[in-house]
Amino acid sequence: MWPEFSRERVSIYPAVYIIDCKKKGNVVRFYLGNNPEYCGNGWGKYPYEDNAEPVRKEYILGYKDISFPFDSSVLEPSDRHRGESYYCRNDFKNGIVPCLIVADPVKCGDKYEDGDFDRVLGYKNVEKYYFGDPMTPDVWLNKENKEA
Repeated sequence: MWPEFSRERVSIYPAVYIIDCKKKGNVVRFYLGNNPEYCGNGWGKYPYEDNAEPVRKEYILGYKDISFPFDSSVLEPSDRHRGESYYCRNDFKNGIVPCLIVADPVKCGDKYEDGDFDRVLGYKNVEKYYFGDPMTPDVWLNKENKEA
Protein backbone atom coordinates (compact mmCIF):
# COMPACT_ATOMS: atom_id res chain seq x y z
CA MET A 1 0.00 0.00 0.00
CA TRP A 2 1.28 3.44 -0.91
CA PRO A 3 1.79 6.00 1.85
CA GLU A 4 -0.65 8.89 1.94
CA PHE A 5 0.65 12.29 0.97
CA SER A 6 -0.80 15.49 -0.36
CA ARG A 7 0.65 17.85 -2.86
CA GLU A 8 -0.97 21.05 -4.02
CA ARG A 9 -1.41 21.28 -7.73
CA VAL A 10 0.53 24.24 -9.05
CA SER A 11 -0.51 25.73 -12.36
CA ILE A 12 2.13 26.97 -14.78
CA TYR A 13 -0.50 29.18 -16.39
CA PRO A 14 -1.65 32.56 -15.05
CA ALA A 15 -5.17 33.16 -13.76
CA VAL A 16 -7.30 34.56 -16.59
CA TYR A 17 -10.66 36.30 -16.80
CA ILE A 18 -13.33 37.06 -19.39
CA ILE A 19 -12.32 40.18 -21.35
CA ASP A 20 -14.61 39.80 -24.37
CA CYS A 21 -16.97 37.34 -26.05
CA LYS A 22 -18.47 36.53 -29.42
CA LYS A 23 -21.73 34.64 -29.94
CA LYS A 24 -22.76 32.49 -32.91
CA GLY A 25 -26.16 30.96 -32.21
CA ASN A 26 -25.84 29.04 -28.94
CA VAL A 27 -22.04 28.78 -29.13
CA VAL A 28 -19.98 31.46 -27.40
CA ARG A 29 -16.25 32.12 -27.56
CA PHE A 30 -15.00 33.82 -24.39
CA TYR A 31 -11.73 35.68 -24.86
CA LEU A 32 -9.56 35.53 -21.74
CA GLY A 33 -6.76 37.67 -20.36
CA ASN A 34 -5.33 39.05 -17.15
CA ASN A 35 -4.26 42.64 -17.91
CA PRO A 36 -6.70 45.05 -16.17
CA GLU A 37 -5.95 47.67 -18.85
CA TYR A 38 -7.66 45.63 -21.61
CA CYS A 39 -9.74 47.62 -24.08
CA GLY A 40 -10.78 48.02 -27.70
CA ASN A 41 -11.59 50.87 -30.06
CA GLY A 42 -14.94 52.54 -29.43
CA TRP A 43 -15.51 50.89 -26.04
CA GLY A 44 -16.86 54.12 -24.54
CA LYS A 45 -19.43 54.74 -27.30
CA TYR A 46 -23.13 53.88 -27.18
CA PRO A 47 -24.58 51.58 -28.45
CA TYR A 48 -21.74 49.09 -28.35
CA GLU A 49 -23.10 46.89 -31.15
CA ASP A 50 -22.69 49.74 -33.66
CA ASN A 51 -19.49 51.33 -32.36
CA ALA A 52 -17.25 48.97 -30.40
CA GLU A 53 -14.59 46.75 -31.91
CA PRO A 54 -13.43 43.51 -30.24
CA VAL A 55 -10.81 43.59 -27.49
CA ARG A 56 -7.32 44.29 -28.83
CA LYS A 57 -5.46 41.09 -29.66
CA GLU A 58 -2.47 41.89 -27.47
CA TYR A 59 -4.63 41.40 -24.36
CA ILE A 60 -5.91 37.93 -25.29
CA LEU A 61 -4.06 35.03 -23.61
CA GLY A 62 -6.53 32.29 -24.55
CA TYR A 63 -10.12 31.46 -25.23
CA LYS A 64 -12.86 29.04 -24.23
CA ASP A 65 -15.71 27.91 -26.46
CA ILE A 66 -18.94 26.93 -24.72
CA SER A 67 -21.90 25.34 -26.46
CA PHE A 68 -25.16 25.89 -24.62
CA PRO A 69 -28.17 23.53 -24.98
CA PHE A 70 -30.19 23.96 -28.16
CA ASP A 71 -33.36 25.08 -26.33
CA SER A 72 -31.56 27.69 -24.20
CA SER A 73 -31.87 31.41 -24.86
CA VAL A 74 -28.36 32.83 -25.17
CA LEU A 75 -28.67 36.61 -25.11
CA GLU A 76 -26.38 39.63 -25.38
CA PRO A 77 -27.42 43.15 -24.32
CA SER A 78 -28.04 43.96 -28.00
CA ASP A 79 -30.78 41.28 -28.14
CA ARG A 80 -33.76 43.57 -27.54
CA HIS A 81 -37.26 44.02 -28.89
CA ARG A 82 -37.09 47.81 -28.67
CA GLY A 83 -34.20 49.11 -30.78
CA GLU A 84 -30.53 49.46 -29.86
CA SER A 85 -29.02 48.71 -26.48
CA TYR A 86 -28.09 51.51 -24.12
CA TYR A 87 -24.75 50.02 -23.13
CA CYS A 88 -21.15 50.53 -24.16
CA ARG A 89 -18.37 47.92 -23.82
CA ASN A 90 -16.97 49.82 -20.82
CA ASP A 91 -20.26 49.06 -19.04
CA PHE A 92 -19.37 45.36 -19.40
CA LYS A 93 -15.82 46.00 -18.18
CA ASN A 94 -17.10 47.92 -15.15
CA GLY A 95 -19.58 45.16 -14.22
CA ILE A 96 -22.68 47.29 -14.80
CA VAL A 97 -24.27 44.65 -17.00
CA PRO A 98 -23.34 41.07 -17.95
CA CYS A 99 -21.93 40.52 -21.43
CA LEU A 100 -24.10 37.42 -21.82
CA ILE A 101 -27.02 35.68 -20.14
CA VAL A 102 -28.30 32.14 -20.64
CA ALA A 103 -31.83 31.03 -19.82
CA ASP A 104 -32.20 27.26 -19.82
CA PRO A 105 -35.89 26.25 -20.04
CA VAL A 106 -35.25 23.21 -17.81
CA LYS A 107 -34.08 25.50 -14.98
CA CYS A 108 -36.11 28.57 -15.83
CA GLY A 109 -39.35 27.42 -17.49
CA ASP A 110 -40.82 28.43 -20.84
CA LYS A 111 -41.36 32.12 -20.03
CA TYR A 112 -37.61 32.69 -20.46
CA GLU A 113 -37.76 32.08 -24.21
CA ASP A 114 -38.76 35.72 -24.57
CA GLY A 115 -35.59 36.76 -26.45
CA ASP A 116 -35.41 40.22 -24.86
CA PHE A 117 -32.20 40.68 -22.84
CA ASP A 118 -33.56 43.40 -20.54
CA ARG A 119 -36.61 41.36 -19.56
CA VAL A 120 -34.85 37.99 -19.14
CA LEU A 121 -32.01 39.61 -17.15
CA GLY A 122 -34.35 40.15 -14.20
CA TYR A 123 -35.65 36.58 -14.02
CA LYS A 124 -34.45 33.97 -11.52
CA ASN A 125 -32.14 31.06 -12.41
CA VAL A 126 -30.55 32.86 -15.36
CA GLU A 127 -26.81 32.28 -15.83
CA LYS A 128 -24.93 35.58 -16.08
CA TYR A 129 -21.43 36.04 -17.49
CA TYR A 130 -19.52 39.21 -16.68
CA PHE A 131 -16.23 40.61 -17.93
CA GLY A 132 -13.81 39.81 -15.12
CA ASP A 133 -15.30 36.38 -14.30
CA PRO A 134 -12.54 33.76 -13.95
CA MET A 135 -12.50 31.00 -16.55
CA THR A 136 -10.10 28.27 -17.65
CA PRO A 137 -9.25 28.43 -21.35
CA ASP A 138 -9.55 25.56 -23.81
CA VAL A 139 -6.75 27.10 -25.86
CA TRP A 140 -3.77 29.19 -24.73
CA LEU A 141 -2.28 31.64 -27.20
CA ASN A 142 1.35 32.65 -27.59
CA LYS A 143 2.64 36.21 -28.05
CA GLU A 144 1.69 36.20 -31.74
CA ASN A 145 -1.88 35.21 -30.78
CA LYS A 146 -1.51 31.78 -32.29
CA GLU A 147 -2.37 28.53 -30.53
CA ALA A 148 0.43 27.60 -28.16
